[in-house]
Amino acid sequence: MIISSSLSAYWPRWIGLLLLAASLSGYTQALLKQGPLKDTIWIGGAEGQGNECYVDSGCYKDGFRVGAWQRTSCLDNLLRMRLMYADSERVVTRITYDQGIITSSDSIDFDAKYLSHRDFYSRGSVRRHRLLRCTKPYHSVQEILRVGKKTGEVQETKYYSNGNVEEVLNFLDGRKNGVYKYYYQNGRLKYDCYYIDGKLNGSYKTYNEKGELVSVVVYVDDMVQ
Repeated sequence: MIISSSLSAYWPRWIGLLLLAASLSGYTQALLKQGPLKDTIWIGGAEGQGNECYVDSGCYKDGFRVGAWQRTSCLDNLLRMRLMYADSERVVTRITYDQGIITSSDSIDFDAKYLSHRDFYSRGSVRRHRLLRCTKPYHSVQEILRVGKKTGEVQETKYYSNGNVEEVLNFLDGRKNGVYKYYYQNGRLKYDCYYIDGKLNGSYKTYNEKGELVSVVVYVDDMVQ
């Protein structure tokens, strides 16, 4: 871990010393596993990435992170991330920020293999919401986001910046499966259809901005009938 030399401009000297001590990662981790930092609040574990430096704060129990944690920037003191840990340092909630503004949130139920993921517009409204139910167990939010869409059920809803739904689609093991709907910005349905194993099946209906039905095309395995 790297501690920026510019910390003194932003933090009192005693906090700088605390961060410097925390940067001795090997020794710190050894203490967490077998020494006096067990079951105590630990503030000031810093991690450096390029020109940035972060400070993590929260609680350890039996050498593992537990409960609520947060990460702030050493340089501007703005919030970067909030985390909620369950047993064995498994993250069950993660909220990320950019310049203090929320950018994404995740909640996960490892037993049910279920994840709720949201991305946000800069003004704080939801841009996309994904519900993932995986068909095999995973051990982290990152792992589920990376491969869960290919090995489970996904319902994805995208939103316009005005808050109206843009589209709703469903996936099964990486292929479109089930109802697909796309909307105009005014909230009216533009078209809807149905997929089975990634192929169009059934009626493909198109509507105008007034909500009036314009056309119906029937598909079987992606072929127009």
